[in-house]
Amino acid sequence: MKEKELRKVVTCGLCKRKIGSCGLPMFWRVIVERHGLNISAIKRQAALTEMLGGNASLAITMGADDDMTMPLMDPVAVTVCEECGMKNTCVAQLADSPDSQPEGERSGR
Repeated sequence: MKEKELRKVVTCGLCKRKIGSCGLPMFWRVIVERHGLNISAIKRQAALTEMLGGNASLAITMGADDDMTMPLMDPVAVTVCEECGMKNTCVAQLADSPDSQPEGERSGR
């Protein structure tokens, strides 16, 4: 990570402190995505599997290869300091962090 990118993500999305303030010079970059199941695609694939005698591998090969999920939000990247990374954290809280950035806005990627 270059200095310019590091300066953009230097604050923990949970505790709002600067990374490294807990004494450890490490942090996490977490990418959060939320998906919903595509029930109709799953039912179609299950029916094909049943028609092929329960052979899921054959059904995957023969099937339409539909998306089994649909994204419910754009992916976001969140910085988490080492101290917060060791705690139990709600994933939804990460996604709603005001410091989260859309995944595509990370420089150099």
